[in-house]
Amino acid sequence: MKINSIKKYVAILLLFATVFFLFGCDEEIYTTEKYYSEESIQKLINSKSYASKPQISDIELDKYPEEDFLFNNHCFSFYRDMDHFLFSSASYNALGSVLYEYPPQIVRTIKNNGQKSMYFIYETDASTRVFVFFYETDNFGYTRGYPIIMKKSLSTKDFSSLEVGDTMANVEEIDPIAALYKKGYDKVSDKLVEELYVKGQEKISTVHYLNDGIIRINYDRNTLGEYVINKIITSHDFTIPSLTGNLCYKIYPDDLVK
Repeated sequence: MKINSIKKYVAILLLFATVFFLFGCDEEIYTTEKYYSEESIQKLINSKSYASKPQISDIELDKYPEEDFLFNNHCFSFYRDMDHFLFSSASYNALGSVLYEYPPQIVRTIKNNGQKSMYFIYETDASTRVFVFFYETDNFGYTRGYPIIMKKSLSTKDFSSLEVGDTMANVEEIDPIAALYKKGYDKVSDKLVEELYVKGQEKISTVHYLNDGIIRINYDRNTLGEYVINKIITSHDFTIPSLTGNLCYKIYPDDLVK
């Protein structure tokens, strides 16, 4: 082989190695199929990278019927603290169950408080965006805390006029998702309210994801069926308490309702 040919061959090999190093090592960590499978989820979880793409605008999301998806959901409920089910023998909020019942089209991984967390994104036919969370602390095995629902872009200052003693109706004037929470809690009998929220550890709550933080508002239900604010928790680092400790609900800004 001539010297010039050898040099040309070596140059091609070096170019290929450089391209592989720059581009080949960063594995594709999101699926190219319409829905994520258990295999693609596992690949994403095990990746050293974090998944922030594809953009929502690049995906034609399925629009789930709002009534059925929010109130007859088989795997998660936005108005329940899903940590309640972590130690239940009927843990219907397991990752495998969610993937079977509601396979996601968009899955993100993100760094929260020094650990990796994961969330699925769904949308309803009434323009409600839903985020469902999983955390590295329990190997992403179950949905945790409160699934987040959004209809409107808001900031913490929009809630600054609220006080203890105000009602959920006052909250609804600020954020329309409060009406969905009310509808959910209205389905809970007085007996179950007593069991879960009075004698139990859960709280009647609305959770509001904002462009500069997250707010959790706790309520009491009075004899008139009104929900009266007893506590307002504001967090600028997107961390609020759940039944088993504090959870960070950080989401990529591009995923929020605009």
